[in-house]
Amino acid sequence: VSPNPGSATPAADVARAVAEVGQHVDFLVLNLSSPDVPGMCELLSTGSLEPILEEARKARDALKCTWKAPLLLKVSPDLSPSGRAAVALLVVKHGLDGIVVGNSASLS
Repeated sequence: VSPNPGSATPAADVARAVAEVGQHVDFLVLNLSSPDVPGMCELLSTGSLEPILEEARKARDALKCTWKAPLLLKVSPDLSPSGRAAVALLVVKHGLDGIVVGNSASLS
């Protein structure tokens, strides 16, 4: 799931998507690594990412089903070492189940 491109409320977009599909899937991937979508990769900055992770986990945990799908974060392979460390700390802090790293890298 991803926020709508250019959305003023990306955390709410993701929470709504998780609530809609969460009980019907084997796993949930928060896709914030779409280099072809303007502004998407900027959501991996700490200030933008934290509320998205928090709201996604809350939405997943609130699902009315006996089994909760694992919640994963897809990140860009272009993250700097310090960016990777910051993302990893937030993933642990917000109780996500894993990270997916795989995408086309930017050419810049």
